[in-house]
Amino acid sequence: GELIGIELAADDPQALAVAKQLVTDAGYEPVVVGGLATAKKFDTGTPVYPKAIPASQLKEMLGVK
Repeated sequence: GELIGIELAADDPQALAVAKQLVTDAGYEPVVVGGLATAKKFDTGTPVYPKAIPASQLKEMLGVK
């Protein structure tokens, strides 16, 4: 089936690459939302926090491609 998405936000491209690899290695799909300022899209109290949501649905909910 489809992998569960894990939201990521980062301003540092190297840190983002490491985080994406860790998420992938753990068996999930990284969903990059944008820079750190966009992290509020998946903060406590948002509709996507904390839920196990398939990556395609999570991308749709967060408005990312």
